[in-house]
Amino acid sequence: DAQESRGLGDVYKRQPNILAMIKQFNDVSNWVATQVLKEDKLKKRVKVITHFVQIAESCKQLNNLNAVLEIISGLCQGSVDRLKHTWAGVHKLANVKQSFELLKACLLYTSDAADEEDSVD
Repeated sequence: DAQESRGLGDVYKRQPNILAMIKQFNDVSNWVATQVLKEDKLKKRVKVITHFVQIAESCKQLNNLNAVLEIISGLCQGSVDRLKHTWAGVHKLANVKQSFELLKACLLYTSDAADEEDSVD
């Protein structure tokens, strides 16, 4: 098929807004992870994660689900997820733990809904 053989360069020409949105998503997710990882002290990392969970909650209340997904994706990156002592500190804050788990469930629900939609097609 001629369309399939055009390559990625053509995709950038035909779909610049979608690709810009994907880049924005990746940039924000990576930025969130970087903000957590750049802190040397455990208490500071817990504070940064707590702050991002609060921002994600605010974004959810504003129905900015893309921002919620960007933030939660950043917090769920492997490099951040492996910070076991940091997450133990976050989980000591019951309200933050609950908010994060609910936001993460929203992310999983969104992902599952997209998978179901793909399987219907």
